[in-house]
Amino acid sequence: MFYITLPSNSSLRFYPNNTVSHYFTKLVKDIHLDSRDWEVGLVEVQAPITWHNVRDDECWLFISEYDRIQRKQINHRAILSAGLYKDIQTAVEKLNIELSRIIRQLKSKSTEVPITFKYNEDSMRASPEVNDPTILCRLSPKLCEFLEIEDREYQGPAVTSSRQPLTNAFGQCTVYIYTDLIEPRHVGDTLAPLLRVIPLDGKQGTAQHRFFDRPHYFPLIKHTFDTIEILITDSQGLKIPFESGKSLVTLHFRRKKIE
Repeated sequence: MFYITLPSNSSLRFYPNNTVSHYFTKLVKDIHLDSRDWEVGLVEVQAPITWHNVRDDECWLFISEYDRIQRKQINHRAILSAGLYKDIQTAVEKLNIELSRIIRQLKSKSTEVPITFKYNEDSMRASPEVNDPTILCRLSPKLCEFLEIEDREYQGPAVTSSRQPLTNAFGQCTVYIYTDLIEPRHVGDTLAPLLRVIPLDGKQGTAQHRFFDRPHYFPLIKHTFDTIEILITDSQGLKIPFESGKSLVTLHFRRKKIE
């Protein structure tokens, strides 16, 4: 048996397009396994908590009002700034701060709080409230997805709520780690060379380091190789958008145990 440790930044000379979430490692020498009874498991992973669960310019809302003096429609845009939000409530609070800036610019508002977002801790639901009949509000698709809200557009007065409790942990990310060394296996309704599924959470800017005393072992599809590919994605198969840092995995190779 033997181990191979694979940092994401180790083979940039050979693979300049390597990223923290998808990289190739050029080994010092070729690996030649003398038979087909070898398997591999993930025993260590390190990943930086530097991704954003809200990215630039994806969570926003348009507020449209009719200016009676200028006799035209005026649009205002509130944006939830990019970042790693630990929960829905934090995101809602941040969005309301941005909304307060927009509200001060409104010319035709008929109430002090023409629009707001609320979060109910008991029901775990978010509720946009458009209180002013002169205002039309339109939410971005991503904001609707985060808040589990079905309709994108609301003419005041209007109140809606999340379709279901917002139990998704905003500050947590479940990562899927793949390699090109193993045979594809059943993952949901597809086949994929998945090594392990790992929940990662922590403070922004820190690194998560996990060890596995009981690795999941899988048969090798390659028995002679000099390069290893590692891919880290979310549950939708999208690469984790790490902003900085480096990732690392350690693989344990062993002969299959005869039962």
